[in-house]
Amino acid sequence: MNTTEPPGPSWRAPERPDPARWDEPDMRAVLADRDITRIYRMLQTYGYSQQHIAALTGQSQPEVSAIIHGRKVMGYDLLERIAEGLGFPRGYAGLAYYTPDHPHHHRPGAVPNRPPVAPDDHRVVVVNRDHSATTTR
Repeated sequence: MNTTEPPGPSWRAPERPDPARWDEPDMRAVLADRDITRIYRMLQTYGYSQQHIAALTGQSQPEVSAIIHGRKVMGYDLLERIAEGLGFPRGYAGLAYYTPDHPHHHRPGAVPNRPPVAPDDHRVVVVNRDHSATTTR
């Protein structure tokens, strides 16, 4: 059975973790390291099954199991899908933000995680690995 497709009329989309979870210090550190194995293990301690995680992220249960057992997630597209599915801020994992009108935006219909910058705003924001930001003109 494909976990990304609703199995029938009574199917409900699984609930995402509480957004406050992503701001917990332990979770922020794991997100900064992009350690999906530890993220999935932490979600299991919060009561999320492998099937639930798979449904949220668009993965199969065996793929989630492989990650929980140590398989590394390196593909940017998969990291994006995991961030979108679980609902954590992309920047917490060092992932870029997209806007639908960006010329290099390759994912039609994706919802941006933050509003676009005004056209006359010429500031450059540098986001460091520790999630601090510097703004220059």
